[in-house]
Amino acid sequence: MTAMSGCGSAGPPLPWEIASARAHWKSAARFKDDFQTMSVRAFSEMTYYSALAWQELSQNSRGTKLLRDLLTFARKLQKTRAKIDYFATSLPTMLLFDDDLQYREETRALFLQAQAWLGLGHTRKARSLLATILKRDPSHALAADFMRNL
Repeated sequence: MTAMSGCGSAGPPLPWEIASARAHWKSAARFKDDFQTMSVRAFSEMTYYSALAWQELSQNSRGTKLLRDLLTFARKLQKTRAKIDYFATSLPTMLLFDDDLQYREETRALFLQAQAWLGLGHTRKARSLLATILKRDPSHALAADFMRNL
C-alpha cells in the first residue's frame, strides 16, 4: 500500500485527490538545496523525504540514487573537520554553552547515514546508527522519532 492509496477518508481515493497528492509528491521530490546554517546545502535531513517522494512517484531508481548520494555525502561529512561560520545562527549557542561543533557535525552525519540506510531498506543498519545517535545525544528529536517508528 502506498501513501497515495490512503488519500481520502473512506474508500478508494478520488481522482482529484490522486492528482493533488501527485503534485505534492512531485514538489517534495524536486526539493533541492536546503538552506541551513546560513548556507545552501545540497544534502540535508530533507533529502530523505525527497527520495521517498521519488519512490512514491514510481521512480525508484531516482529515489535510490538520491539515497546513495546522501550516504556518500554523509560519510564524507563525518570525516570532514567542522569549521565555525562566524555568521551562523548557531554561534550564540556555541558561545553560551559548551558545544562541540565537531561532535555535533559527526552526529548529523550519522543521522543522514541512518536515513539513507533506512530508505535503502537496511533497517538493522539504520536502527544501529539511530541507537548510536541517541547515546551521543539523547535529545536528538529526529533520531528518536525514527527509532520509535522502526
